Amino acid sequence: SSPAARQEGLLMQLEGYYRDAIPREKLFEQVTSDVYPSDERLWSIWRDTHDTAQISYVAFRPELIPDSAVTVPAADIREYYDKNKADFEKPSRAVVSVISIPRMVSSADSAAVRNRMLALRDRIVKDEKFEDVARAESTDSASGANGGLLGKGGRGRFVPQFEDAAYALAPGELSQPVLTPFGYHLIRVDEKKGDTLTLRHILLPLQQSDSAATATDRRADELAKMAASSDRPQALDEASRKLGIPIKRAAVLETDALLVDGKFVPSVGPWAFQGAKPGETSELFDAEDGYYLARLDSLRKGGVPSLEQTTPEVRAVLAIQKKLDKLMPRAQQLARTAATSSLEQAAQAAGVSVVESAPFTRVGGAAGIGRLNEAIGAAFALPISGVSMPIRTYDAIFVERVDQRVLSDRSQWEKVKAAQRTELTNQLRQQRVREFLTNLRESAKITDRRKEIEAASRAAVQ
Repeated sequence: SSPAARQEGLLMQLEGYYRDAIPREKLFEQVTSDVYPSDERLWSIWRDTHDTAQISYVAFRPELIPDSAVTVPAADIREYYDKNKADFEKPSRAVVSVISIPRMVSSADSAAVRNRMLALRDRIVKDEKFEDVARAESTDSASGANGGLLGKGGRGRFVPQFEDAAYALAPGELSQPVLTPFGYHLIRVDEKKGDTLTLRHILLPLQQSDSAATATDRRADELAKMAASSDRPQALDEASRKLGIPIKRAAVLETDALLVDGKFVPSVGPWAFQGAKPGETSELFDAEDGYYLARLDSLRKGGVPSLEQTTPEVRAVLAIQKKLDKLMPRAQQLARTAATSSLEQAAQAAGVSVVESAPFTRVGGAAGIGRLNEAIGAAFALPISGVSMPIRTYDAIFVERVDQRVLSDRSQWEKVKAAQRTELTNQLRQQRVREFLTNLRESAKITDRRKEIEAASRAAVQ
């Protein structure tokens, strides 16, 4: 095709993108406009991750009581099952076979993108504004719309290659092209205060050359003609043999993303749970990193298992609770003795050991104690050196003494509050958008006519 035709095609693609992207961005802005974490919330989160406690404790665990000492009646199992059915609900599970045709980027392709980035850098060095180049050229549309701005924050926000390059820059300095898994970046640091940076970047992804992309597209078309949207399970195997492409098999839960050999595979997971039948193949999915076509090998519907299926699990849960009931008098006696002597003396008299924990936070948990349970919470509420009454968790009873507690320095938090707010606001906005889209999908009535459309398209081509 001529340069003029290609330019016209590019403009049409851009017009289509912005017709879709701009209204979507405006909608998401409206959905998330009231997201703003207060100082009180930020301070509470900071304390949860920075306050520390160190305790000494005696633990009474179910293993101290033999299984033969407790009995779990069938009536108790049924009562627990009826009250906690939602806890036993399991998501649907699918097993799929996947063929992928990746968009392989050669060293020549990578060099071409790097040279293009160097050309952009040269424009900025020659007094073109970084912000204007980012708006016009960066494929990171979210930051590009703001002149490449990535906001202010500390370490840990970016992949190591990007972060190492950014922290090596002085304020106002422009980086050389930086390669990360996302492509080549041009980075500028606007402000630097300690470990807190205000950054801008321009992103150019690694892409195939036109000739390589055409070859990949033709191979994907062959795959689609042989195996896409087929009711014949063997169609995928035949395509694999003819094209010399291996089939990869993987299992996925409805609540999770599909990973094949540790790599995320888009679109296949949702397709498997939206009406596909075992033995059917999917349409050809076109993603940024390549093409995917899948076959649904098996599907286990989710839901709440029957009482009979859950009985062993429920019996084990109730057996633990009954053992803890038997251990409670021993824990109470130890706590009473410790109140008039010491935890160590009481433990020695009872023939048990005192364990010293390492320092832990409210949300981090501690070895031997657990995480986010009553014993952890008590460590931040009990008076220093005071011995608690028995504290029962899901799987143990603790008598504990707080030996040390170190509280956060509010003045130190004030220094990072702005960066913390930015990070949390972004997380909350993403969560709000996910919730909005989930509710939209649940309320929407969707008629899946993809197979009819694909069949008509193939017939038109033939």
